[in-house]
Amino acid sequence: MSKFTVALRLFIITSVTAVFLAFAYKVTAPITEANNQKTFQESLREVLPLAKEFKQIDPGSFEDETVTINSINVGYAGAEATDLKGYVVTATSSEGYGGDVCVMVGVDPSYKVNKVIISSPFSETPGLGANAKKPAFLDQFIGKGGNIEVVKGEAKGDKQISAISSATITSKAVTACVNASIEVIKATSQKTAAAAEEIKLVAEEKVDQSNAELDAALENRKDEPTPVIKEDDGNE
Repeated sequence: MSKFTVALRLFIITSVTAVFLAFAYKVTAPITEANNQKTFQESLREVLPLAKEFKQIDPGSFEDETVTINSINVGYAGAEATDLKGYVVTATSSEGYGGDVCVMVGVDPSYKVNKVIISSPFSETPGLGANAKKPAFLDQFIGKGGNIEVVKGEAKGDKQISAISSATITSKAVTACVNASIEVIKATSQKTAAAAEEIKLVAEEKVDQSNAELDAALENRKDEPTPVIKEDDGNE
């Protein structure tokens, strides 16, 4: 068998394989995306169960050397988006012991942690940093309002949590994500509230202006002479 024949066969095999893989990806990609979105929505409701509807907003620019804010979702009781139930932030720390640590944080309207879960990517050491997924560690964040400090041993006060035994690096990575989440929510909600207040003031000014113009128009009508209507005396 000539080298040309071998090369041709290899080319045909690789081409057919590439086409098959491309077709398989085209078929499975929408299914994978739908499953990922379903899992994400379930996670949102897990950390903020009182919310029934979520609206994603722009996280803006958040400056931190170790934490990246991936997304912010605002949770409401209904589709009308009038009854605020809190916020959900996904954040990633680059300071994990085994790599990136991704965290989802549910925060109530008073900027207190409702619940924290660990999401992908997460490759901390089994039996050590991987224990960050356990409620014994994550439940320490519930009710805390930011500026949380990791301590070895027993935590004291509402600004401290106990580090995982022999996994202080992972503990600090998760805590950095939680602190950053609360910080960015405060900044974002303040900007949103300020914008909403500005819109409200502009709308009120427009209403006042319209009322003033209407009053002026009515006043002008009072000054106009009343038209005299002559009675028909029957003569042409």
